[in-house]
Amino acid sequence: MDAETLLSRLFVNVDDDALNLTELKAGQTDDDVLDAPLVDTPPVLLAEEVIDEHQRGLQLTWSDVAGPAVTLSWPGAQHEVARGTKLVTLSGPCPSVITVHFDGKEMLVPVVDARGRFCSVPRSAARFDDALADLLNFPVPLAEEDDVDIIEDDDNDDSDAAKAKALGPQDESLAYPLQEGMKLIEHVAALQAELSNERLLDWFEHLESRLIEGFSPEQIQAWRALELPILETLRDLAFRPPNMSGDQTKAYLTVINRVATKWSAPT
Repeated sequence: MDAETLLSRLFVNVDDDALNLTELKAGQTDDDVLDAPLVDTPPVLLAEEVIDEHQRGLQLTWSDVAGPAVTLSWPGAQHEVARGTKLVTLSGPCPSVITVHFDGKEMLVPVVDARGRFCSVPRSAARFDDALADLLNFPVPLAEEDDVDIIEDDDNDDSDAAKAKALGPQDESLAYPLQEGMKLIEHVAALQAELSNERLLDWFEHLESRLIEGFSPEQIQAWRALELPILETLRDLAFRPPNMSGDQTKAYLTVINRVATKWSAPT
């Protein structure tokens, strides 16, 4: 879209005739027209995903709390809410945007997810082996590089084959929830044990995004059906990253708790 088209759609029609004073309503002046807003503002300005021990929802920021109720919708959900409502229950994936319906209009409003990302589009879930390879595809700390077998000219190979090679042979007998869950715990714990403290905050962000977005709902549901304590095990001292500071421990447990909340949400 060129600049003139964008300008005409969002702000003003540059080709329109000048305002004729005879077009003014009774009691209206040309200054009133100039002072009128150029762009409609929806009553909801922003929605932010909130996750804690007690709730998961979208926290709303309002521009106008006066007036009739509005309807908020996103894929798989629709809610009629009174203006000024602070929180709307969220189940299922966090949407990237929500649609606000008011006064016969519809406007899109951005959503900030729990990790602070605006209008984030969820990653596509993958097969277990691919999702695990992606999870474990995290930069090796410089201090540990000498201990890693590096094949010449393959340092930056990010192909599926390279990721699969890093995991070792793929046994088809492991394509079952119990074995896959145990494999996930084993590999995550092993990787965490080798990370330096300087890498941990980056790792926590990577871990959260891959656990939430990498594995399919069917995979997670299978683990839940078996009551496999994947996240409970990763909380355990023996499986956490060692030698974390108090702040790092708090950040790690917060990530695990957010993943637990996401995994327990209906799909």
